[in-house]
Amino acid sequence: MDARDSTQLLVTTPSDHVIVMRRTFDAPRQLVFDAWTKPDHLVRWYGREGWQLEECEIDLRRGGSWRFISRGPDGTTMENGGSFLEVVEPERLVFTEGFGHATHDSMGGEAECTLLFEERDGRTVVTRTNRYASVDQRDAALTTPMAEGTESAYDRLARLLRTERTIERYRRLAAEFATKLERVRDSDWELPTPCEEWNVAELIGHVIELHEIHIEMIDALDSRTVADESPVAAFRRVASQMAAHLGDGTLTSKQVENRFGQWTFAELVDRAVCVDLIVHGWDLARATGQDEDIDPMDLHHVRTVINSTPEDALRFAYKPIIETGPDADEQTKLLARLGRQV
Repeated sequence: MDARDSTQLLVTTPSDHVIVMRRTFDAPRQLVFDAWTKPDHLVRWYGREGWQLEECEIDLRRGGSWRFISRGPDGTTMENGGSFLEVVEPERLVFTEGFGHATHDSMGGEAECTLLFEERDGRTVVTRTNRYASVDQRDAALTTPMAEGTESAYDRLARLLRTERTIERYRRLAAEFATKLERVRDSDWELPTPCEEWNVAELIGHVIELHEIHIEMIDALDSRTVADESPVAAFRRVASQMAAHLGDGTLTSKQVENRFGQWTFAELVDRAVCVDLIVHGWDLARATGQDEDIDPMDLHHVRTVINSTPEDALRFAYKPIIETGPDADEQTKLLARLGRQV
């Protein structure tokens, strides 16, 4: 594997005045860039485990300044900041970084830092290059716990990005599913679907019920049913509740027991509810004559989930595998593995 694609932090010193730190994150570039530049994201990950970013000021433009104050578990504070020399969203940041008087010398003095964000197949390689004025300053920085602190902070960032990616994916998939629902004609509700035991109305009922089941794993629902509620309105209600729960950081990180072990609520939604929306979104499109193409990134997500799911569990949820020809495309192969005849 290319070292640039490692999800572990790689630290190198390619020249006397330079330290390079690189790590790959499983998230699209814009999401990673936002996590680096928006205070509401930064306060959720910046700093090693146990440290909290208490003040976060960013003027994201060339010539703008930035200033952070962090507090450690023992009450120790650290201040760092500088100014932006170059801002190219979402590709590149160049900025100066210096530390408060108490830590300035011990951290190696001021550095010019370049952050590059490179997207590869939906993942993002972040490369940080620190340039120091002298070899002594570079060496002083290397004697600090900078690498350990960066690795810990990047682990926090990776966890945040997984959650943010789930939220982003869920909201998009729910909006797409709602759009498909709105296109269902009054005469379509009794039509059969690729799930032979369900017609269109029953398929939608299953999707709504799955949302309710997962929400109830971490919080009580006000009501499972609303009188005279249309399928579209019912789905929008539970989708709104799900989105609200995903927006609550204390809930997304809550551990939930399930048949495969213990996952966070965000992981459970990503693996179960998002996959359900993708697969049953195709079922709904097939049954009602809508566009059946699945986005390649959604195909990748479903494939990743089912590849990590025991075969007996897959067969419990889906019908037997259907054989496909050698020329079948990726979508056809994946749907056939889930018992769908294309």
